[in-house]
Amino acid sequence: MFLWCAIDLDDQMTALKEEVRKVSEELDIENIAMLLPFHVSLRISFEIPDEKEEEVKAAMKEYFSTLRRFRFESLCMERQGNVVWIRMKDNPKLSRIHEGLCQMLQERFDVPLAEYDKVFIFHSTLAWTLDDEGAERIFQRLSDAKIPSSFKAKNFVVGRAFTGKPGDFKVVGCCEIAEDQDDYLM
Repeated sequence: MFLWCAIDLDDQMTALKEEVRKVSEELDIENIAMLLPFHVSLRISFEIPDEKEEEVKAAMKEYFSTLRRFRFESLCMERQGNVVWIRMKDNPKLSRIHEGLCQMLQERFDVPLAEYDKVFIFHSTLAWTLDDEGAERIFQRLSDAKIPSSFKAKNFVVGRAFTGKPGDFKVVGCCEIAEDQDDYLM
């Protein structure tokens, strides 16, 4: 089985998600990203034994419970192969969370680092298509889309897949991030 975890952004990108859905339908392109909430991955899918699922999810929830809400900014919309995403600006808090998760998963559950974990690109996937051409067509149609300039980390989500293949993932857990003192000043 495979797990992943992320910051849920769905409630902060409702208009953009609707625009992406509309463009995908108009172009008649299957967009696998529509099957999940829009999010920023903190640890892309990793394989674990089925019997460890609850233990790993509990460890991630425990880790998330130590964190506080924070803001981070978007950089631009990009296309990488068959994926269209919003790249996030480098952010020390995002980096610390990713590194902490990787370390905890490696030490407690022997989950190895993937190559992409070594130079992790924080992003929110808008379109994940079956081929590069479909992603390029969606990317071109979204070129004038209004991309939020910043986001607030309020909820973490955990997803599961049995095969690890596109479209197999679904959210199986959520953890609200504790408010920071700064939340009362905004």
